[in-house]
Amino acid sequence: FSTFDDESTTREEELFSQSNNLYSTSGKANEQSQQILNTLFAGTYNSTTGLFSPKLEWNGGLTTTAALKTDVLPDGTSIRFPLTETTVTTDQRGEKRLDKTCMGAYEIGCGSDTTRTSDTITVGQKFLGKVYTEVGRHENIYETLQNTYGCDSVVKHALIVMPDPTKTNYYVKTKRWGTGDGSSWDNAMDSIDFATYLPLVPDGTTFYVAEGTYKPVYNSDLEKSTFTANLCYTINGSVTIRGGYPDNATGTKVSSDPKKYLTIFDADIIGDDVAIESSDDTNLGILNEFGDDNAYDLFRITSPKPFDVTFDGVMIKHSYNGIISYANSSESDTKSNLSCIEATFENIYRSAIDNFATNSEVNIDNSLFKGNGACVFSSSYGNVNNNVNITNTEFTHNIFSGNIVDVDEMTINIDKCNFHDNITQSNLIKAGITNINHSRISNN
Repeated sequence: FSTFDDESTTREEELFSQSNNLYSTSGKANEQSQQILNTLFAGTYNSTTGLFSPKLEWNGGLTTTAALKTDVLPDGTSIRFPLTETTVTTDQRGEKRLDKTCMGAYEIGCGSDTTRTSDTITVGQKFLGKVYTEVGRHENIYETLQNTYGCDSVVKHALIVMPDPTKTNYYVKTKRWGTGDGSSWDNAMDSIDFATYLPLVPDGTTFYVAEGTYKPVYNSDLEKSTFTANLCYTINGSVTIRGGYPDNATGTKVSSDPKKYLTIFDADIIGDDVAIESSDDTNLGILNEFGDDNAYDLFRITSPKPFDVTFDGVMIKHSYNGIISYANSSESDTKSNLSCIEATFENIYRSAIDNFATNSEVNIDNSLFKGNGACVFSSSYGNVNNNVNITNTEFTHNIFSGNIVDVDEMTINIDKCNFHDNITQSNLIKAGITNINHSRISNN
């Protein structure tokens, strides 16, 4: 357990001083220090000489060090202190010291680095002796373990706390109301809790979302990130997001009116997108530039099993991709379903809907695609049956160098739709089999 050089801070010197005071002037360990040494370190205490001989090992640095058994004194006091209290932020191996660090040349006496792991519990359960009542991701939970050699192994936990699995209906407003537990409009959860709960809720959950603008706050691992392109709403199962409710709704029995009460999911995180006029002589109107600080994928479906996801009465705008699905259900006989009902996709830079889920179907009804790049893409990768059905939907003022609607080699069924004033250097619609009925295609 070697000391640092002259760069050690006052805090570390103080702790070393306390440690040194445990020794008698004769150099023999007194009773208190004997207990502490036997508790903390792997080694041998000689009761005749009163000296403790630590077990020294090479642990990847410049000198040998004594292996710690634990990071807690006999009275329960931790020997760790905040990293902010020292200017020496790396150990002799060059490894970054832990957020809760301890004196010495090395953070760990066993292994070359901290073990990191993820754990999952349900809200209200205990983890390492503490009850967790807040749903979401909890970071920097440290646990000290001992192996057969008695040395110190630090485990850094990232804990995911899941919602109550018996609750499948949540009410959402831009700001928290009442208790904020989402049990009714009077107790609506806020936009941050919505982003937290969305990837964690059980299959079959419905979110009723009031009018207003909502922006992602986490990346796909439920971590906050300063790199705004990584921010997204993550979906890991079968959920419904239903918008179009007034922000003053109360109770639970309120009708949805998406055209009157706009529920907007916006990827323009800091609200600085610049409107630009199209220079094309077809007068496509106003399009928005895709900013470097915008969220790349606004909604990301990553379910490892067949899913049934519905977007009903919402607007999605200003992202590189609006909804993108990477889910894989090819080994199941059950199809995945992505449905968009009364949905509006506006100013999506690349693709409003990007479906890479195997063995899946995309269903779009009574929706609007306006001012985007591509509108719908569904891959036939793996030779699976990824068909697309579109009814009562308008495609207008979309500009893309590739296909506006592309289902690769699969089948697309289009009924009662209107494609007008779009520009493409490729195809308006590309599919293996195209069935178009009762639809209008003009001025493209």
